[in-house]
Amino acid sequence: MKRLIFIVPAVLILSSCAGAKKPPVPAELDVPFAAEAGISYGGSECTAKINRYGAGSWEFTITEPYALEGLTVIESNGKTKLSMLGAESTADISPAAVSMARALSSAYDAAAAGGEITYGSAGETLLTGASDTGRYRVTLGEDRLPAVITSEECRLKVNITSFGLLPENEITAEIDEG
Repeated sequence: MKRLIFIVPAVLILSSCAGAKKPPVPAELDVPFAAEAGISYGGSECTAKINRYGAGSWEFTITEPYALEGLTVIESNGKTKLSMLGAESTADISPAAVSMARALSSAYDAAAAGGEITYGSAGETLLTGASDTGRYRVTLGEDRLPAVITSEECRLKVNITSFGLLPENEITAEIDEG
């Protein structure tokens, strides 16, 4: 009888310790957001403002380097538009910017639709999987928001420096304009 008394508390203690170490499941990623990020793509680097209005509906505006400042790539309904400082362009200003935007949107949209969740050795949450541009990894920061997005095949690394949800009126305005 004494052994039973000791076994039950031991099992309860061990099971509660095991449960306490498991990190929570990541927050929903399939949301409209505005972010700023440092981006490395195929050997080139830039900073950009990124708006995601929904799956397949994105806007990227390069803020640095100065030579590309104001270059905007808009993806919506499977179409890509390019503009420079608000003037729509049909010229092939920067194929790298368009490729970078497609790689980033494809990786993030695939993760938001349901990537494989794993936990790194430092306790970070990783979402991994494959998109139409290659394998991706989205690392969530301590605040459970996207912090880093990578795709080795595309040589893409995005370090998100700020992230916020878009208000409903901004999402509606973008859909009305599109």
